[in-house]
Amino acid sequence: MEGDARRAVTGAAAGSGPDEAVVRKIIWRGLPPRGRSRVAAESHYVRVHVPLSRRFLMLDRAQVAYSTLRVRRQLDIAGGWNHPPAAWRFIIFLEDPSAPAAEWTEERVRLRRLLWDDNPFVIGESIRCEVHEEALVDRRSGQTSFAKAMLEFDRRPEISPTEAETELRRRVKTLAQRGAMADGLRGMTVNWARRQQLQRLRDDGEYDLTDWASEGPKIAYLELLFDNADWATQFLACDELVDAVFSPTFAAAGAYLVDERCEFDRR
Repeated sequence: MEGDARRAVTGAAAGSGPDEAVVRKIIWRGLPPRGRSRVAAESHYVRVHVPLSRRFLMLDRAQVAYSTLRVRRQLDIAGGWNHPPAAWRFIIFLEDPSAPAAEWTEERVRLRRLLWDDNPFVIGESIRCEVHEEALVDRRSGQTSFAKAMLEFDRRPEISPTEAETELRRRVKTLAQRGAMADGLRGMTVNWARRQQLQRLRDDGEYDLTDWASEGPKIAYLELLFDNADWATQFLACDELVDAVFSPTFAAAGAYLVDERCEFDRR
């Protein structure tokens, strides 16, 4: 997913020019349905749901890239990796808003119906965030593989989105300064939540889906790339990062080592 592309995302990220395509970036976070084990949900997700999703999305030329991220480990308050994972799966979508609308062919309609029918087997609660991407550190130089970490930050309801983002920006700036000199760290990108949509599975098997809203629980996601997992665990255990993730300023936060798989990338 990350590759070596330089892209402008959601309203032209820093450094974009007039000749660069503007790409809409969406980060999805989901949990399995209540009562269904992660093992069962994971097996079905990988073997059934992702192949269906890939086939469906590939029929729409507006879909630029689709990557799935599986949470493997979560940072604990002592800087180790013994915290029970609070997250399960993330997805990153890149979309071209200028592409012509895809026709609802018989195949697209059929695949959409199959996906919707399959959702209750793998998706309980989820949130989609349209984000504005800012590259804070980019030291990639021809590597062909990376270890990846994903951080998430939620705001407290009593704190305004502006106040929450201001506080997180302060912490992210400190992390970027440290990351620019850290051995093994190749990339750091912050994704500021701009619009959010929540979905929750009801007991009757149907979903409640909110409208897109400019305010929601998510403040931002932070993506980090490393040469390997050893450098990742070393950097993620630094005091500045642990203090940020476990700060009482945020309603919830987490730092995860993830396995990322590119399902397709048309760039």
